[in-house]
Amino acid sequence: MIQQLTDQLAEQAVHVGAVKADDVALCAYSYRLLLTSVMTFVSLLIVGSLLRCTFAMALYTLSFLPLRIFSGGAHTRSYLSCYVSSLFFFPLIFLVGNVILDALPHTVSLVMHLGASVFIAVWAPVADVNKPLLACEKNRYRTVTHGILAVYLVAVFICPATITHSITLGILSNFTLILPSTFKHTPGGQAAN
Repeated sequence: MIQQLTDQLAEQAVHVGAVKADDVALCAYSYRLLLTSVMTFVSLLIVGSLLRCTFAMALYTLSFLPLRIFSGGAHTRSYLSCYVSSLFFFPLIFLVGNVILDALPHTVSLVMHLGASVFIAVWAPVADVNKPLLACEKNRYRTVTHGILAVYLVAVFICPATITHSITLGILSNFTLILPSTFKHTPGGQAAN
């Protein structure tokens, strides 16, 4: 259903001249990415409101998504399975993670944040089967990933605990999705032979 809708939107964009016919597949993919991201974010806000932590869930999701988009990592086989797994794992990780981070001294959570950040900066695959990139695009994605990590690092030192926990959980969640792909890649995101 999502693919049919986004394919129709892309065809309409070609029809009105907003997109070249050669770019219809890229346009449809972009629409799918946007639509599924918005659906996931809104759904997670609803789950957050049911758990009475809408603001913290929104912060966690907003800290996770930008890094996820640019750093790459493990993926499910379909948008639907991604959506369903996100609705299950995001609240679970959020609730369990906050309990753990609340119990740990701040310096331990800071070390976890720094360790996961360094790991992501070095090992993030950036490109993958679901997101093939040209060499110049890989460099740009890597640069953006490093920039996001730098902003998050500064935020951890200047923000209150609620924001710090959400950012750290976002980084740790990305770390867990990048970890499996490290067995397929060398540092810098190059495919291993």
